[in-house]
Amino acid sequence: MHITTAQVEGNIYDGPHQISTSNFNKVSGVYLVVDSNGKIVDVGETEDLSERIPNHDRTACWNNNGGYFLWFHHEGNLLQRRSKEKQVRLKFNPACGIR
Repeated sequence: MHITTAQVEGNIYDGPHQISTSNFNKVSGVYLVVDSNGKIVDVGETEDLSERIPNHDRTACWNNNGGYFLWFHHEGNLLQRRSKEKQVRLKFNPACGIR
């Protein structure tokens, strides 16, 4: 994958970042976990990406569904993060997370 930005539901995400080898910064926003075909496996929001991803409770689900890449949209506002997460979850119905 050589793409560096993608637009999902009107928001720009940067990536792909390999989950297993990336060190993530302490930033807040919405993240997408995708497989090698670009299918969204999970979506979530976080205040601190550097803490959330390495300690994520759905890592096994990501691995089982081929979710090895992360895309990230910076968003500081909690209500906006939750809204954007919900919008993506409803449209793409990812295999991992709240259903």
